[in-house]
Amino acid sequence: MAESHVITALVAKRAELAGLLDHHRKEIERIQQEVGALDTAIKLFDPEYNVGGIRKKRYRRKNNYFQQNEGARLVLDVLREEKAPMSTALVVDKVSKKKGFAFDSESIKPFHAAVLNTIGRQVAKGTVEKVGTVDNMAVWGLVK
Repeated sequence: MAESHVITALVAKRAELAGLLDHHRKEIERIQQEVGALDTAIKLFDPEYNVGGIRKKRYRRKNNYFQQNEGARLVLDVLREEKAPMSTALVVDKVSKKKGFAFDSESIKPFHAAVLNTIGRQVAKGTVEKVGTVDNMAVWGLVK
């Protein structure tokens, strides 16, 4: 027979997720109503306008660690200052020190992800490249 504390924890988690699901359903419904109202307003000004042809704008979650373009500037500064390729962990460490952040091994994970995301955008722009790996961690350098 299952342990009662396990059942209690699973029931609590299910209740939490069901509440979250209900919240997001209501939020979706509210946003759909707002989009419908905007479609109606557009049609008032131009009845022939194809509102279905309007491209959706990609939603990006706000980064809690950097202002706009600050992450890219810091990553590039760190790579320029070092003048040699650096592992992801070293880039994360140097960027966190520049920002004045102090993390423990568990709380650094979201910051590490934010820096890695920033590096990925710089790779896509062609300013940073992966030059190898050390201990299963990518090593990054500036594109020359």
